[in-house]
Amino acid sequence: MRNNQRIIIFFVLFFSTFFIYGFSHIGVIAYDFYNEGNTGYQKDTTVATINLSGKDKASAQSAIAEKIVSWKQQSTVKVSFKENEYTLDNEKIYIDIDKTLTMLSEGEDNSLIVNISFEEAIINLTGQKNLEKIIDISKFRSDLTKAVDKLIIGNYSFHLEDYLLPTANHELQLNQYSIKLSDEDEKSTTLKKATINIPKNSQFSLLDEIKKQGFAFTNENVPNIIASCIYKVILPTNFIIVERNISSSMPEYAELGYEAEINEDSGLDLKFYNSNAANYKLDIQVISGELYVTLKGPSLLNVYKITSEGEQIFEPKKVIQYDPLIHSTSEVIVREGKNGGLIKIYREIYNNKGQRLSKELISEDFYPPVHTIEVRGLR
Repeated sequence: MRNNQRIIIFFVLFFSTFFIYGFSHIGVIAYDFYNEGNTGYQKDTTVATINLSGKDKASAQSAIAEKIVSWKQQSTVKVSFKENEYTLDNEKIYIDIDKTLTMLSEGEDNSLIVNISFEEAIINLTGQKNLEKIIDISKFRSDLTKAVDKLIIGNYSFHLEDYLLPTANHELQLNQYSIKLSDEDEKSTTLKKATINIPKNSQFSLLDEIKKQGFAFTNENVPNIIASCIYKVILPTNFIIVERNISSSMPEYAELGYEAEINEDSGLDLKFYNSNAANYKLDIQVISGELYVTLKGPSLLNVYKITSEGEQIFEPKKVIQYDPLIHSTSEVIVREGKNGGLIKIYREIYNNKGQRLSKELISEDFYPPVHTIEVRGLR
């Protein structure tokens, strides 16, 4: 009886041990058998929008490499700073496929491991070697990488002005010009001090700004004097002149070649475009009867010189008219004559090495002379 119990216990232990041992090994074999030929990445595994589900490593590498070639052929990355622009060589953009696949999380969307060599581009643009002193390198690298790590085809532009450190973005006084106001002109306006903002990448209209600020004038001289001062201070910049008008005869306050006329009724405006990725402003101030306009903002990389050519002055002639109602010994000046003029204004652009890059004709102004009219008597 006791031997039978021992035999029963032996067989129970034997079969239990065999079941546990056999299940564990058979389960592994069965799992391997089930997954044989299905060694690819899990479902919903993607890298830079490339679906790797079911692909093995070699197939995944090939798919990513093919997408990289396509992206580099059809995409550009441009970096600009002030007036200069640099197209990044796509060969400077290195994508580590092996490291990407090693570090990816299966069943999820993954980004590529990207290394971009952009230091040379920034040095060429800024002329500065100590980049960390002027540029937030970490933020720029992060944004640049985000534009690449999904391989979305497109043209990407980055403005280094958006990454300038606070210590590098100084507001400077770039240009200033002033015109003396007559007593009548000074009394015709309550304007003593104002600031006009010129946002980045925007067009400016002086007529719109006058309405916006609520400037009030009782004669047309002062708004034209403001327009002329603004025109003079923006000329030696890269601002693009969109619209500028001149008077039929040169005003006494104006300098030949630098006058600007505005007139709301006639729709005459002063318009220009700030193509920079930086904001600028115009400070207007009347001090001791003189109107000053000052342009302030970040300095420009290039040097802009305004030159003139072909200046001519045309003196007025005397036109004599006869009036039978006036005594023969009488001579009356009905209209004083004014000189006319002709001048060409050019904008020359020089780089920071003093080399002239271009010469652009800005305007050719002509004012006919205003002839003197003298009336003599016949009686």
